[in-house]
Amino acid sequence: MWILILTAAAVCIVIIIVNILSFRKTSFAVESTGGVQARENASCSVRVKNDSILPIIYRRLLVLVENTYTGEVQKKHIRVHALAKSESEIRIGIALAHCGKIRCTVRGGVGKKKEAFCNFTILPELFSTRVEYNLHESDIYDCETYSPHRKGQDYSEIFQVREYVPGDNIKHIHWKLSGRSDDLMVKDASFPLDRSMMVIMDKGMSEGSCTPEQSEALASLTVSVCRSLSDEGMDYQLVWNDPAAEQCMSKAVQFESDLAEAIPHFLTGPVSNTDKSCAELYLQTVGNINSTHVIYISCGVQGKTLGVLADCNVTDLDARVKDYRSEYREILLY
Repeated sequence: MWILILTAAAVCIVIIIVNILSFRKTSFAVESTGGVQARENASCSVRVKNDSILPIIYRRLLVLVENTYTGEVQKKHIRVHALAKSESEIRIGIALAHCGKIRCTVRGGVGKKKEAFCNFTILPELFSTRVEYNLHESDIYDCETYSPHRKGQDYSEIFQVREYVPGDNIKHIHWKLSGRSDDLMVKDASFPLDRSMMVIMDKGMSEGSCTPEQSEALASLTVSVCRSLSDEGMDYQLVWNDPAAEQCMSKAVQFESDLAEAIPHFLTGPVSNTDKSCAELYLQTVGNINSTHVIYISCGVQGKTLGVLADCNVTDLDARVKDYRSEYREILLY
C-alpha cells in the first residue's frame, strides 16, 4: 500500500517538474474569428508551441474575456498539453450577450507569467428602421444633386421647359427653343438638394449609470440608423466621443465599408458620466456644424446639451426607451 502511495507521489512530482521545465520553452498565441453579432457564439483559438525536448503533460491557463464597451468580464480555465518539439491548438467557445470591442487574454506560468491576447468585435444587432427625409433646398454653389420631382431657384441646371403662362418672368424665356415653335417656352430652375447629414453617437451621461442592455441599444440604434441612411444613398458624417478622455472622433461615411471601419472604434470605450457632451466636444474641436440635419443618439441628454445645437435641425433619439426598435421603426427628419 505504501509503495503505491509513494509511487503515485513520485509520478506527480515528476510530472510537475517536467511541466515546469517544458513550460519555460513554451510560447502561445491567441487568434479569434471575430465579426459575429451579439448572442452568437464567438470563438478563439490558443496555439501552444513547445520548443522543449520534454512534453507538456498538463497545464492550466486562465482565459480572461473583457468587453471594453459594456464593462462585462468573463473568466474561465483551459487545460493544454503538447508533445516535445510540437504544437497544439485549443479552441475556446465564447458566449457573449452584448456587442462591443472584446479583448481575450490568456495567462499562464509561475513566477514570470506568460501572456497573449487578441482583440475582436462583437457587432450590434440591426433592426428595421426607415429614415424619411424632408428635402431642403441647398444654397451651396455648384451643387451636384437635384430633385427630379420639384422645381427650385437654381437656373444653372434646368428642371424642365414648358409653355409660357401669364406671370412668368420674361428673363426665363427659352428664346432658341421658342424660335423653333409657335409658342413661347420658359425654363424652370432646378431644386438643388441639401442632403448634408450628421449622426452623433453620444456615449456620455450627465448622471446615473448605463446598463449593458442600454449600451447595446445605443450601438444598435446608431448602426441601424446609419444603415438606413446608406440604403437611401445618403452620405453623412458619423461622430462619437470618448467620455473618459473627453475626445471626439468623426468619420465621413459614403459606403457601407466606411461604417464597418468605424464600428470597432466607437465600441471600444464604455458609456460613462462626463461633463461635456459629444456635441460640445465637437463644437469645441471643429467650431461649427455644417449639416442640414443632426440625428443625435444617446442614453438620454439634458436640454442644455441639445441647446448647443439650437442652430441645427436636430432629431433626438433616446436609447433608454424600453422598446426602441418599435419606437424608432420610422424616423422623420424635418
